[in-house]
Parts: sequence; structure tokens; C-alpha cells
Amino acid sequence: MNKVCAYPFPRVCYEIFVRSFCDSDGDGIGDLKGITSRLDYLQSLGIEGIWLTPVHPSPSYHKYDVIDYYQVDPEYGTLDDCRDLLAEAHARGIRVYMDLVIHHTSVLHPWFEDAKRNPDSPYRRYYRWMSDSEIAEMGLEIRELTQDAHTVNPWHKVTGDHERFFGIFSREMADLNFDSPEVREEVYRIVDFWRNEMGVDGFRLDAARHIYPIWEDWRNPGFWAEFGREAERLKKNTYLLGEVWADAAHVAPFFRGLTANFNFDLCWKIEEILLTGYHCDLVPWLRHRRALFGEVRADYIDALMLSNHDQQRIGSTLDGDKDKMKLAAAILLTLPGQPYIYYGEELGMLGRKPDPFIREPFLWGDPELETNWKTPRYSHRERVASL
Repeated sequence: MNKVCAYPFPRVCYEIFVRSFCDSDGDGIGDLKGITSRLDYLQSLGIEGIWLTPVHPSPSYHKYDVIDYYQVDPEYGTLDDCRDLLAEAHARGIRVYMDLVIHHTSVLHPWFEDAKRNPDSPYRRYYRWMSDSEIAEMGLEIRELTQDAHTVNPWHKVTGDHERFFGIFSREMADLNFDSPEVREEVYRIVDFWRNEMGVDGFRLDAARHIYPIWEDWRNPGFWAEFGREAERLKKNTYLLGEVWADAAHVAPFFRGLTANFNFDLCWKIEEILLTGYHCDLVPWLRHRRALFGEVRADYIDALMLSNHDQQRIGSTLDGDKDKMKLAAAILLTLPGQPYIYYGEELGMLGRKPDPFIREPFLWGDPELETNWKTPRYSHRERVASL
């Protein structure tokens, strides 16, 4: 029986880095069956929504470079495993949101493989290509760095090609060209498949502020307004959560099409308060930012968090101070908005950059459930138990 609550959207959500959460088959890698087996645990925490990091086939451990949008990576299971997870989650009143990485694909995606082999390929238009002279003429050799992308020169050479492809995150990730009607059609087919055929409840939208490159940055909110209309046409009440690493003034226009956006400003403000002890301006500070959101969308959802898979864990930011960690959790869970708990925060898990060490195995206290793809540097069982 489907028991998904009547409340429009979950009140408390939980981010799962799939590879690290729970291993069901003893291979040391987290998987979908593992998540299904721990749904009762999540329900006991009061979780009403879970965000799964990417589950699609990918050459990387994090899966943010997709090679097939219609399958599940064999490391994580099968489409049937995904269906089972969705059914069991819904039976417990838990919605499931999947990470949708449409800003770029892996360079191993068949679209890009064909595009780089053949300049006349129809897939060539799926990506952004320029010659060295065009790049120089437009002054695009070096990009302005953002908090979520640190590639100085985003133009990457393919051997034997007179043009370079654009990829702001890595030469292993090729940015899609959303001026192409074919790309947009592909994206909406993907949304239709996962929303209607598979039954996911919505999407966390990776790199939402970068759909158009920095020299056309103003076009991004307009694209998401179109995306929101199309997603709602495909199925009502599709939850759309934007990853827009920017201040509130830049985030606000994205609410034209998106249900929710992460409040990165607030995340850093909470850190500042707990590290300095200065807090007197939090309420007016937050009211000002939310007024900006409300001008765009009256029913906006402010998605709150303390950390995620791209950021240092809050426990390490606070140097393992148990009282400050509890206070951080209290702020997160009592402010108006939709809080997201990063897996393991409820245990006091620790983690500092580089990325693999903020994505360490969840500590179940049972070796048969725990993943071992990464030897933990910070979140050892004894250390976390002391918290």
C-alpha cells in the first residue's frame, strides 16, 4: 500500500551518497538494495524524503559523469532494485528524489563518443565546440571561478580535432549545449522515464546555475522556468530542487521554475555563528533573503542544510565540539524551511576535503552492512561513538 503523506512535500529529507551508505551483497560498495534494507532506520529518524546521489552508469566512483541516463550502474543494482526501493519507500511515506545530472555527460557517453569521432555527427550539436581563434576572439580562454567549479581553462582538446569542447568541471565531463532543441527533447524524455515509468518523486538538479556558460549566465533561470513547466506537464507535483551555489539575489530567479533551492548562504551563516558566537543578525538577515525568494514564488521551499557531499562535514568544521554540533542540528531542524540531513550527520560523522573523505562509509556498527570501498580517515567507529 502506498502511504506517501498528503503533505505536499517532505518536511525532513536525507541525502544518501549511495556508494557509502549500505552494502547488501558483500562487495564493499553501497547499493540500492542496501538502502531499501535500511528504510525502517530512516523512518525512525522522521525522514519523509531521501535524495539519492547519481545511480546511473558512470566511470567514476561518484557517478556525476553519466554514460546512460536510462539504466542503473551495475555496482548499485538494477532497474528492478530501483523499483523495489521506490515501492518500499512509498509504503513508509518516504518520497525519493534522484540526482539528475543534465548539465554535462561523461566523455564516454555514446553521444560524445560519436561527436568527437565525426565533426558532421548530429551529436556534435549536443555539446559546445569552438576553435582556438574563436575562443581567443571572445576572450573565453580563462573563466571566472565559482564556488562549485575550479577549472580555470574550461576548453579541452580532442586529439586530431581543430575545435575544443567546453567542460567547466573537468576534461572528463563535457557540457551539453542547451541551445540545441534535440538536447532539450532528450532531457525531457529522461524526466518522463524516471518520473512516469519508474515513479521517482522528483529531482535534485546538479549544477543548475551552469546550464548556460558564464557569458550567458542570465539565461539560466529562464531555462529552469521552461523545465519546471515541462516537468509539471509530464506529471503534477514534480519536486525540483536546484543546486545554485550563489547568494540569495542570484538564487531567487531560479524559483521561477524550481520548487526548492538549497540555501548555501544559510549553511555558511550557521557555521559563522557557531565558530564566532555572533548571532544577533540572523533573523533580519534571513528575512531579507526570504523576501527575495517570495517576490518570485509565493510557495517557495527554502532547502536548508549544514553540509553535503561537496562540503566539509559540519562536525569537522566545528572541530568535533559535541555541544556546537547539537546546536547546529537544533538550528537546522527548527528554522522554517525544509531541512536536509547529510547521511551520518545524525551520528556525528566527520570529514574534511578532499572529496572522498567527506563521503566515507556510514557506520552501522555491523561489518556486514558497512561499505569498505574507502578506508576512512576521519569517521572511525570509536571516534564517532565518543560523540
